[in-house]
Amino acid sequence: MRQEPQNIPCLPSPPQDLRVLAASRRTEEPRISSVRKKIVADFSCKHCGKQKQDQADLVNPMPFGTLYRLHLQSPGLYHCQKTGIKFLVKAEVIIEYKVESWSDYLRDVSYQSYEILGPLFNITTHGGPNAVSAVYLPHYLCLKGFREDRAQIQCAHFRDGNLTLETPTQIEPFYIILQNPSFSCLGPIFTFRKKKIPIHGIVLVYFKIFCKGDPIEERRIHLYVLPYSTYAEEMLDQENKKFGFQRIKKHKHTTDIVYTKRKYLITGLPEISAHPKVSFLEV
Repeated sequence: MRQEPQNIPCLPSPPQDLRVLAASRRTEEPRISSVRKKIVADFSCKHCGKQKQDQADLVNPMPFGTLYRLHLQSPGLYHCQKTGIKFLVKAEVIIEYKVESWSDYLRDVSYQSYEILGPLFNITTHGGPNAVSAVYLPHYLCLKGFREDRAQIQCAHFRDGNLTLETPTQIEPFYIILQNPSFSCLGPIFTFRKKKIPIHGIVLVYFKIFCKGDPIEERRIHLYVLPYSTYAEEMLDQENKKFGFQRIKKHKHTTDIVYTKRKYLITGLPEISAHPKVSFLEV
């Protein structure tokens, strides 16, 4: 399938010699993978139950604008705390990745039948061949509530303006797994958009007090209902913090399944003035 040519920026390429790059940055930046800990991430879903994910090293990537970079020096499973993506590594490698806009890649009319299931990652690696043996791409589909054919859950692979669909090696409750992957732009999709599909949802709430102490004191709340996405949550935290809004600490996961193509109503006390609007986020 052909896609219209688009001016999508390429990821910057580091020097070919991995050791040269590591040495050149040793005095300028902290070790990208030096602060990490073993984690076991739990997620509770009314239908899926409590799903325990693989134990992995939680890593905080080095940001370069919208680009993230990891320098992984030993074998293991690594979990990016900024985006949720995971890499299974066999040897020392540098991984660069960013979250792209699906709309930049799905503009062609022939692609409108696809339902997005998670972030679209633009990934490049610098190291030995097959240093990354598997990539875990996050998705927010509720598998227990999903009644369609799982063969329709695919990985979109964009390369040189072309879209190919790859069947995941494995589909887990929160990830699709590709073994021995080739990298460019990758993301999970559902190949039949007309169906409403069940997803894991989260509710994020932020607040700010305006004119504190004055008679016209106003308490303003930003409330977001969206698919479960580590990356979208990180972006909303940063955006609200920039305008002085604080995150209200609460259980963020919805107790029931959220469905695509369905409207939800938020109710409150009569004296509360609500001004809802739709925001579009890349999740």
